[in-house]
Amino acid sequence: RWSKRFRRINTEVHFVLNNEAIFLLQKGNLVIDSRFYQSLAAKLTVDSSDLSFSSPADQELKINVTAKNTGKGPWIFKNQQDLGVVKLGVHLFDAENDMIDFDYYRLPITSIVEAGDSYQFEASIPMPKPGEYLIEFDLVAEGVSWFQRCGMETTTAKLTVP
Repeated sequence: RWSKRFRRINTEVHFVLNNEAIFLLQKGNLVIDSRFYQSLAAKLTVDSSDLSFSSPADQELKINVTAKNTGKGPWIFKNQQDLGVVKLGVHLFDAENDMIDFDYYRLPITSIVEAGDSYQFEASIPMPKPGEYLIEFDLVAEGVSWFQRCGMETTTAKLTVP
């Protein structure tokens, strides 16, 4: 009787292992961090008096951007496959505000940023070909969401490449 039951259980487990997805869960407190869109909120400050920049096409534009974590949980800086890793993102538009490159530039944080704390990005943005552009600064939690989609106000600056 025991061996029949054992064989049936063994057969069922074998079937599940070969034909079904298996999730392993860890007990403990749930930490709401940047892997959850509900925790994504920030205020960006770009170091510029008039939000207008100029840089030659053969150089990188050096900009300091401060991001204050106004969300409910910490921002993470490393994870498998970057899930939830927070990065500064720059979207590139032409002078008429038509999108050129949504993922023009990204720069990750290098340490955990707790709720209420700020992080200073020192960005070195490559320049496009000569012309007039708009660059929009946003944050992204990789694989989760852009912060703008969660209600964060982005910052847009004029860019002239002589």
